[in-house]
Amino acid sequence: MKKNLIGIGIIATLMVCLLTITYSKGPQIFDREYQEQTTEVDRNDSEEYTEQETEVKDNILEDTQNDQMLNPTETSEENVTERNKEQYEDIVQVIYEQNQEDISAFFEYYPDTWQRWISFSTFDFTQDGQMEIMCSYVYVQTSSCLSYNFVYDMQGNKLFEFVSGNPWYLSIYQEENELHYYIYCDLWFGANCAVDIYEEVSKTESWDVDIKYVEWDTRDGKGIAENKQQGYNIYSDFSQEEKDLFMKKNYWEGMLQVFKSKEPCGTAEQVREYSEIYKSLPEDMVEEFASILSLEDGVIWREY
Repeated sequence: MKKNLIGIGIIATLMVCLLTITYSKGPQIFDREYQEQTTEVDRNDSEEYTEQETEVKDNILEDTQNDQMLNPTETSEENVTERNKEQYEDIVQVIYEQNQEDISAFFEYYPDTWQRWISFSTFDFTQDGQMEIMCSYVYVQTSSCLSYNFVYDMQGNKLFEFVSGNPWYLSIYQEENELHYYIYCDLWFGANCAVDIYEEVSKTESWDVDIKYVEWDTRDGKGIAENKQQGYNIYSDFSQEEKDLFMKKNYWEGMLQVFKSKEPCGTAEQVREYSEIYKSLPEDMVEEFASILSLEDGVIWREY
């Protein structure tokens, strides 16, 4: 009986050991199988996500490339601006070297920096997508700006010249599909002295500038209100000598001398009818990009 009990004890002990071993290994086996299954699922999900992400990136890249093809100027605006600035720097240097004596004399004649400056601006007069450069000698005459404008191509060749008011506010009216422009400016040189200038710029074989009309109004307020003709003068049919005087960079020695020596030969009705021509046309303005205030400081570039 005792031996039977010992045998039963040994068998029970072996069963307990076997269960203990099975239990201790069971979770590890389960964990490994779960991890393998989970890893396989994650791998599949990851591969699927990567494929989707790659497809999205490809679509974005394709859209970007298509957009660049449709809008090439928008893709490198900063580089284009820098490239244009380099071109402008070159042409400004050429213009300055060609006119260094005139610029120096202009600054010496008007020594106060607030009273005069050189302005550089652009306008597509040739309508070919290539901007021309306008170099303007600007000075303040009493209470208005007078500017003497010289237009150059990008190779530094002068195309034409004309007189106007402040180039920042210059009105240019364009004939569509034609190299024909109307330029108008109104000037006020203090009490009882107003000047309106009407010019045309056109090109056939070469560029031509014509001063069509100039109004010189020296009436006081009462005279204007009563529409008196005395003191209200209209000029037209300018000779080349008179045009040259208009381009002399001094109101007293240039424009005023024309007014004093030339006979008025136009009417208010003629000017009104003429102004109706260009008022119906598209209006544009020049775009300033640089200026010279003094020879010591050199060119001041406008921020883009």
